[in-house]
Amino acid sequence: MVDWKGGGVMAATALIAAPLGAMTSGYVPVQTLKMLFAVMVLAAALRTLWTSRLPEPNKMMSLKKRMHPTNYRSAFKVLRVEI
Repeated sequence: MVDWKGGGVMAATALIAAPLGAMTSGYVPVQTLKMLFAVMVLAAALRTLWTSRLPEPNKMMSLKKRMHPTNYRSAFKVLRVEI
């Protein structure tokens, strides 16, 4: 199932952030950019691992809560990693 609303938010954000990032990248050292990229990739990988362990979709947070930018921490409360 495709989350069109979430995809639209991501697309709109990318349309704004990509040109700004391109303009400011010349002012940030290469090592800093590489470190920021590594942190973001690691965060995405961990979130993917955690969400793939959810057995049922009804345990996921509602779309409205997931889309709110200030609720990024509460998204991890739903994700319980059991070893």
